[in-house]
Amino acid sequence: ERDGRRESGSSGAGGRAGFDARITPDKWQNQIEEALRMALVKLDALAERAERVAAPGGRVFNPGWHLAIDLRNMLLVSEAIAKAALAREESRGGHTRDDFPGPNAEWGTKNLVVTLDATGAGVDLAEKPLPVMPDELRKYFDPAPAAGTTDKDGGK
Repeated sequence: ERDGRRESGSSGAGGRAGFDARITPDKWQNQIEEALRMALVKLDALAERAERVAAPGGRVFNPGWHLAIDLRNMLLVSEAIAKAALAREESRGGHTRDDFPGPNAEWGTKNLVVTLDATGAGVDLAEKPLPVMPDELRKYFDPAPAAGTTDKDGGK
């Protein structure tokens, strides 16, 4: 740093290459899990503050009023996302974790279901088995290639 500013190209910690060289896969996993746990702690603190949020005036032409109304739901959705990301130790579809870079066959058999907790102020997370896919749908997901065809040439 020079005069309180970072030098061009510097992350302030020796650049990304220096960071990557010090973080081993097991430490990286701990970093991601710790970040998710810290996010949940911060969300709890924000939820406490949100209980005291008020927007003076009426709802007409008052974006603060709408934000105050939406804040509880935004915090609940954020908690649900953080808890699910922490629990799901794989990468699949739109969910990715650098510490678990690929899919895990076990997670292909279950869903995470999020519900409001008993107080209505937080969320509970539960693993539920996937329902069995009906045969009439399965044919669209596991098609057997026709004889003499390949995937590369579009079926011919």
